[in-house]
Amino acid sequence: MSLQIAQKPFRLTEDYVAPKGALIMPSIVAANMQGFSNPSVFDPDRFSPDRKEDIKYQKNFLTFGHGPHYCVGKDYAVNQIICFLANMSTRSASAPPVLLAQHIIIKILQESFC
Repeated sequence: MSLQIAQKPFRLTEDYVAPKGALIMPSIVAANMQGFSNPSVFDPDRFSPDRKEDIKYQKNFLTFGHGPHYCVGKDYAVNQIICFLANMSTRSASAPPVLLAQHIIIKILQESFC
């Protein structure tokens, strides 16, 4: 996301109008929540085949961009996160969590795959 310059007074909320020339930084967090019913509540059913909210509002998930500005490293990053979580969930509970996380991160970086 990049800064935008208001070309004319622009209403951001009911209570605030950005004046002409103001720098506006779009919120990625707010964009990711657009469209979802009650986005701050944990609701795994929103991804069910009946509701398909993840597909319906896919363009609102801007963490990795969309369209021509799509991040080519998204699949790699998601794969790394999945590997990290899989490794964390299968490790012994006897090791301290911080040292365990550091060990897993170093191992993933060295191997760069699961």
